[in-house]
Amino acid sequence: MPVATLRTRTLCLSAAALALLAGQARADLPPALDRAPANIPVVVAVRNADKFVASLDSLIKLVAPNAGAEGGEVLGEIRTALAYQGVKKDGSFAIAMTSMPKPADPNAGMVEQEEPDAIVLIPVTDSAGFIKGMGGDGAQGVVELKGPKDATDWEGPAFAKDIGGGYVAMGKKKEAVEKFEGKGGQLGAHKTALGAQGNKLADHADVLIIANIPLLQDQIKAGLDQGMQQMQMGLMMAGGGVAEGQDPTKAMKEAVEGYMRDATVGIMGVGIDDGGIWLDFGSQFKEGSEWAGICQGKGKPGALMSALPNQPFLFAVAADTSSAGVRSLLKKFVSMGAQQQVQTPGMMDTMMAMMDKINGTSMMIGATPSIMGGGLFANTVQYISTTDAAAYTGTMKKSFEEMNGKTFSGTTIQSKYEAGAVDVGGVKVDRWSMLMQVDPNSPTGMQMQQAMMMLYGMGGGPAGFMSTVDNGVVMTFANNTPLMTMALDTAKKKNGVSEDAGLKSVGAKLPADRHVEMYLGTKTLIETINGIMAMMGGGATYTPPADLPPVGMGAAMDNGGIQFRTFVPTAVFKAAGEMVKVMQAAQKGEMGEEGEAPADDSGKPSRF
Repeated sequence: MPVATLRTRTLCLSAAALALLAGQARADLPPALDRAPANIPVVVAVRNADKFVASLDSLIKLVAPNAGAEGGEVLGEIRTALAYQGVKKDGSFAIAMTSMPKPADPNAGMVEQEEPDAIVLIPVTDSAGFIKGMGGDGAQGVVELKGPKDATDWEGPAFAKDIGGGYVAMGKKKEAVEKFEGKGGQLGAHKTALGAQGNKLADHADVLIIANIPLLQDQIKAGLDQGMQQMQMGLMMAGGGVAEGQDPTKAMKEAVEGYMRDATVGIMGVGIDDGGIWLDFGSQFKEGSEWAGICQGKGKPGALMSALPNQPFLFAVAADTSSAGVRSLLKKFVSMGAQQQVQTPGMMDTMMAMMDKINGTSMMIGATPSIMGGGLFANTVQYISTTDAAAYTGTMKKSFEEMNGKTFSGTTIQSKYEAGAVDVGGVKVDRWSMLMQVDPNSPTGMQMQQAMMMLYGMGGGPAGFMSTVDNGVVMTFANNTPLMTMALDTAKKKNGVSEDAGLKSVGAKLPADRHVEMYLGTKTLIETINGIMAMMGGGATYTPPADLPPVGMGAAMDNGGIQFRTFVPTAVFKAAGEMVKVMQAAQKGEMGEEGEAPADDSGKPSRF
């Protein structure tokens, strides 16, 4: 296949693109990792490039059915790389970043950042043929590549050498290529570094990015410092006041510093199959470290999700907090907030105060006919699993009494808790409310008032029902009697939203023994957007399939490591493509067949 243009960055970009989307998942590590040392800052490994191209083709056609055969610039570069003479198309690629440049001084202004020393490991069927086809003269030692004879856009220099075993090492710096040995037998070291949780992640990934955290301390710290500066600038621009002696970035700094202290590797994995695509993030921590102790134990959030009503939802989440590790993590967050003297007039404080008696919680933001009228939380319900439900409701009553009359950021709270105030389906349930009175002279208070109307409607603040059910507590965030009736019945029977077919299929793709699972109701989100657009004057609307599954997320913390996965079903990508077509058709209709504005009654194009 003739190569019209070629850049030395093509193979690097191709392998990097493979790290974002990948071919079918397999067990064990990508074979190219056997040639990449484990004691380097970063390594990217691709399991099978040829399968990736086929999978990416299918995905692109779902989102953009009219996309060209080349699938855009990135896929075009990958095809170009796989077409090089001597390249093994179905082989395993890797990028080994053997050293990282020193971070730029944040006070130095705009400076050009140095590139890391990167070695691309290229699987070949004919190493000599590959080097020759790339314009190299000779096949012994490090050879300078001058580019194929038909290349019109060669950006040198580039250097390569045959490292044996069906691999060629290529890079932009001759010295880096000379130093790179590329000896086999590295898989064992990578498996050890990844740890039990990291290897679970790797077993379901076609592409892995492994970051050696101790070797990236300088880069992480530089990024943290820059992020903190931007956060402080943002707070100043937004007019957010900070009390004397308080640092709003302290908690985040402590979290990142703790991560850098305890983490051995950071991991990213990507996989795709007929059901969808998933993106994993994970870390393994030093044995005996604080974070390794936190990441112990298995979770079962499915039982908590089953206590939520089986109704259309925008968002649903369940968290199993029964393990000692999760409880210690939550208490750590509370401690950070206490050190900052943060006062939060919400229900989370109560939950944290009773953490040792709470086994987990689940919450659902259900679909609402009108966000502007009834508020986002009109159909929101929470379930709390606890060993002492009566103590939980008692603590909630006390917190409402203590909160009454307090002022936060220009907003005075009038809170009330009435035990057994309402009869719901023959059950006496408690009623609670929090009326927000805003200081008209406080900019922060006015913003709070607008937010409250969006969340809770015209009532001036949150309100709802609460009741104990067996070993749990049910709570609504609106005085919604039908919702409370359904929630009480579901909490008893445990036959809730976990029985939904779409949620079940997506949940099966999330990490096993997870502690947290979350779902975005894609169908309901699209319908909600349609409703908002209709209120704002119309526009193109797309009717999603009745069985459109949600997007799922889940986190597992065990074996001294953590894994977080996001799974997007293929059906969601297909729906996205159909939405694009609807919007394009509507735009074409508005602009006329030839891109002009639609004609008015006189037959002339309208002017806007």
